Amino acid sequence: MMRLSGLLLVLVVLLFGIASPHSTPFASAQELSLLRGCLNSCPSFDKEGDIVVVKVEATSPPTASILLKVDVIPIVTQTLVNDDFFPMNAYFVLDAGETVVEWQFAIETGDGPELNETFSFELTVQNAPPGITVVTRSFEITIFQNEDPFGVINILDPKSVLVKEGAFFLVNILRDGGKYFDQAIHWNVTSASTGKEARSQFISSSGVIVLKEGMKTGTIPLQVNDDNVPEGAQGYHFSLTRVTGGAILGSNAKQTIVIEGNDYGNGLFSFASSMFTFNEKFRTAEDAANIPQWLESQQYNVVGLPIRRTLGNVADQNVTLVLSQLSPSSIQQILAYSPTTIPFWANATFQTQQCDQSTCHSDIHLLPPLESATTAKKIVTKDVVLNSSTTFITFKKGISGILYAAIAIAKDNDSEVVECVQATISVASPSPATADVTGNTSAIICIWANDGIAGTFSFSPQSLVKVAYERKDNTNNSASFVVQREGPTTRYGWVKVPWTATSSFTNKLSVPLQQTGILLFQHAQAEASINLTVLTDMSPELNETWTVVLHGNQLTSQLADAARLSKVYNDAILTIPENDNSRGRFAFDTSTLLIDSTLFPANTQPTIVAQESGSPVQLTVLREAGINGIVTVDWAISMTQHHNETSLDNNFSPTSGTVTFQNQQSKAVFSINILDDGVPELDQLFTVSLLSVSTPRFSSINTNANQISVIVEQNDYPFGLFAFSKKEYMVGEPSTGISRVAITIVRTHSFFGSVKVQYMANKEKSTAIPDVDIIGVDSTIVFEEGEKEKEITLWVIDDDVPEPREELIESLFKAISLGPQRNENNAKINASFSAAETKIIIKENDFASGIVSFDLRNVVVISSNDTTMEETISVQEPNKSIPFGFVGNSNATLSQILLQEQQNYAIVPIQRVAGAYGDITVSYKCSFLSNS
Repeated sequence: MMRLSGLLLVLVVLLFGIASPHSTPFASAQELSLLRGCLNSCPSFDKEGDIVVVKVEATSPPTASILLKVDVIPIVTQTLVNDDFFPMNAYFVLDAGETVVEWQFAIETGDGPELNETFSFELTVQNAPPGITVVTRSFEITIFQNEDPFGVINILDPKSVLVKEGAFFLVNILRDGGKYFDQAIHWNVTSASTGKEARSQFISSSGVIVLKEGMKTGTIPLQVNDDNVPEGAQGYHFSLTRVTGGAILGSNAKQTIVIEGNDYGNGLFSFASSMFTFNEKFRTAEDAANIPQWLESQQYNVVGLPIRRTLGNVADQNVTLVLSQLSPSSIQQILAYSPTTIPFWANATFQTQQCDQSTCHSDIHLLPPLESATTAKKIVTKDVVLNSSTTFITFKKGISGILYAAIAIAKDNDSEVVECVQATISVASPSPATADVTGNTSAIICIWANDGIAGTFSFSPQSLVKVAYERKDNTNNSASFVVQREGPTTRYGWVKVPWTATSSFTNKLSVPLQQTGILLFQHAQAEASINLTVLTDMSPELNETWTVVLHGNQLTSQLADAARLSKVYNDAILTIPENDNSRGRFAFDTSTLLIDSTLFPANTQPTIVAQESGSPVQLTVLREAGINGIVTVDWAISMTQHHNETSLDNNFSPTSGTVTFQNQQSKAVFSINILDDGVPELDQLFTVSLLSVSTPRFSSINTNANQISVIVEQNDYPFGLFAFSKKEYMVGEPSTGISRVAITIVRTHSFFGSVKVQYMANKEKSTAIPDVDIIGVDSTIVFEEGEKEKEITLWVIDDDVPEPREELIESLFKAISLGPQRNENNAKINASFSAAETKIIIKENDFASGIVSFDLRNVVVISSNDTTMEETISVQEPNKSIPFGFVGNSNATLSQILLQEQQNYAIVPIQRVAGAYGDITVSYKCSFLSNS
């Protein structure tokens, strides 16, 4: 309809609005331009459904109408059909007097998926009068890709799929819409519960499939990993995650995959054994541990039938239990195969106790009653007549191993033979590989013969209390407890009486020490003994009590529960008195000490070397063996080798004492103070000994480590104090040769032993040079024992060199005691110096300050007297008056010249005062009066 309207408009224009070729031309040249117009704003990319406004503008209004044509020319397109615009060309008129005319082109929709397309709008003037020029003939537009040109990616059939472990299956991919370009589709498989990639459940859990350009479908192969791991049903999500290439993901980009339960994920079930035997009245330890106590009653003995679950436990699983009777022939066959398991037969009743699901243990179910609760038993030809009965036991998710189905056995006082029934289990499984029964799918349940008379057992009254000492001769002691079987007519068959002996002590895990055994009574045997051996183990122990108990609930006999314990005398006591230093064996800790025999060759004990004014000596006493109870240990010091020592009290505080160990205390420390008595002493040897304990019966002194030697080193300068007798010596340098300087070294305070005293010059503090100005400065002198002073000799050398006063500082460098007890190899400085330095002063010599004279080279000598060293110097003075001034030195007529060290001349200043005119001649007399 729009195309027809355009044609009609053109016809109207042709008929009414177009100037003939002979019409009057434009008044002046005209320029036309083809421009893009927009309804609102021009987009950078056009899209389907948009309106493109085409506009022709003239530089000035024409005087006559002009017929114009605009064609849409495809430049880049995916189709040869020119149907992208409506219309694809159009005629319209620029009316006379107008400068602008517009026309609208619609971009068509619904023509299929397309990529970006480019078109040119081109202008043609149909009846151009003279002077018309088209300056802009065309423009281009681009239509943006549309209708999903690359396609929409979906899973072809997204319904949930159920597969088995190890299955291989395909996921089909569909590309709707366009099929331009290659499309890379990324996918993965994730756990529905965790969202994590299912790498272990699938051979490939992620990947990429490429649909080539033009391809519409693709296939992704998946295979479930067969891992041989028991598992329940598991859900996974197959997802298309993203597309590269331009396509988009559709709404069906996810599919649920369910892997059936496999590898017996709910488990394989079996009886723990093919046969079970129970006592009519007593439960086993296994039953006591696994069957709730509240199920017990006076009427029934409740026992457990163990059913085992192996492999998987991923979900709850019910196990059906069916109980059925056995024929007499079947029981005989069982007896033939199990002659030692079922020794005797007797009539018995098998009964079960009813239990609601709400009151029963969640993992243990009692069988429902096989007979009414009022019917105690049914006996037909000495076999139990039972109706088939069914129940179930539930294994909860995560529970593996053994659960117990509870069955109730009626208690009575009738003598009965063994009675047997058969139990069978089965399971209902959602799939064959989820759960099943295997192995012992059926089992025989037998009730022991019971209520026989095999005797009453107890300890004899003489065996109730025993005392056995642990021997000290490396042999073992023993204690015997007699168990008696009473009743002259009740000693039938064999009976096994279990017993335990439990100590009052515990092991490191706080578990009581225990001995167990079984006492076997043969047929008609009246008594038997339990013999306990008391081992000589050298382990310290306090009084130890062992309680020996007979266990009636574990008695076994040929007549099952026919044997019983007496109501009295079922336990006995064994006492092992305290032994093996249970309260300790005491010794010094010498682990860090060595034997020092350097000073005292006879010393063979671990040694502590201490100083008189040092820190207290700390001694550690160890408690070996037992650490029980409170024990005191006495110690004392003794003099071993000393010098004129008469009392320990002058040297130590304390000299003896007691160390107390509390219960469980394994170490104690005590201190000994070494007293500073101010008396010079040589090295002294003392011994500290552990003497006795307060509990000699239960503890002792370790005689291999009960003594420690203490050496108190020489103190208070026993070898003396050394000093120079004078602080300084004044000497002059001899005029020729050498001169002797005698220096005395004195020894005070104490005079033990020989002492080597080294002396030497202190070069840093001396101005005299050793071996140049004075010799003999470095040497050694020996003081023998008792010697109080020694003289050393130094020699001053004449060198004819002018020298000022010089000093040599002589020092006592080292004093080494040479004995007694010590020598050069083990010498120790134990002497000191009260005046360790002396000064030797050498007077100034050889005109050290120089010879002073006048310099007469620039003066006129009027008279000279060499003997008096007096010089008269005359200076001519003109006959001038006072204004010419007075002259003189700064000190008038007496002047003193100071020559510094190394200075060899000086100038006498002459000062002019009062007047300052003209030249004057001064006469000056100079004399040397003195020098210093």
